[in-house]
Order: sequence, then structure tokens, then C-alpha cells
Amino acid sequence: MNFCWLHQRLISHRLDLDGTLPARFIRHLARCPTCAAWHRRQARLRERLAAEASRLAIQPSPRLQAEIVLQIRALADQPAAPPRFSPVLRWLPLARPALLSLLACLLAAWFLAGPWRTRPASAAGAPEALSQLTRQLEWIKSQDLLGLAGAIEKPLDQEIGLVAQDARRVLDALAYNFLPPSPPGPP
Repeated sequence: MNFCWLHQRLISHRLDLDGTLPARFIRHLARCPTCAAWHRRQARLRERLAAEASRLAIQPSPRLQAEIVLQIRALADQPAAPPRFSPVLRWLPLARPALLSLLACLLAAWFLAGPWRTRPASAAGAPEALSQLTRQLEWIKSQDLLGLAGAIEKPLDQEIGLVAQDARRVLDALAYNFLPPSPPGPP
């Protein structure tokens, strides 16, 4: 079976890395005239490219290089800027007294209306509290909260399905554009 395409690809990779070839590739080049000719062409091309690259190399402007170094040194001499806060966090120091006042009011209301201030329910008042609780439970049942939860859940499920579909499309596009094609030959 002819694996010259594989040898050429591996030799090209080694030439790009450091230009040295392991013994197994040298043995293959000695046995295969097609690959040997291809290797000679690649070596000549590599030598010409190296010669042209050194001849055409652009030297950076000394003035530009000096300006860049000066700007880097100027930035290094400047003190670091204080961290920036989001607009919400900027108002936090100003809101602290208001939040403390609100907390004090809530604590005072809880203290004034605490459980130790209420009178114990009399035997006659217990059925009234029970009937009030029963009315509240009936109101909750009449609001059909479970149906509301189902109505909210359906659009959320649809949205999750759309997000999953978009994710599949993106992954397919990434695989098509960035993954290498499969090598020739049997799968």
C-alpha cells in the first residue's frame, strides 16, 4: 500500500519544526524515488525562502522603538488607577445611613408588635382565627396557582429548546469551519 502522502506530510512537519529527519524517514527517502524528489524540492524551497526572508527582513525604526520604550516606561512610572466600581456600588456608601435607618425602624416595629405583646387567644377567639385561616386557604386554592405555574413553565421550556437548537447550530458551524477534513483513505 502506498503511504507516500503520509510520509510527505510527516516530513513536511519535521522540516517546519527543525529541519532534521529521523532515521525511519531517511530510510523511506532512500527507498522511494517519488518522496526523495519531493524532499529535494522541499529542501530547495526551504533554503530559498530562508535566504529571501533574511534579505527582505524589515528592520524596525529606531525612532519608533525608542518611542515605544519611552511610553512603556512612562506607564510604569504612573501609579495604578484605583479600581472602578459599578454605578450601583458607587451609591452604596450614600445609601448606608438610609439602610441603617430602615433596619432600625423594622427592629422597632418588631419589638413593639412582638409575640410577647399579644394577648393569649381566648377559647371563643380560637374558632375565629381558624375560620380566618380557612378563608385564606380557600382564596389560595381559588387563585389556581398551579395553573399559573404551568403557564409560566411552557414558554420557558420553549426558550430552552430554542437555546439548545442554537447551540447545536453553532457547534455544527464551528466543526465545519475549524475541524480539519478527514484524511483520504478508508475511514
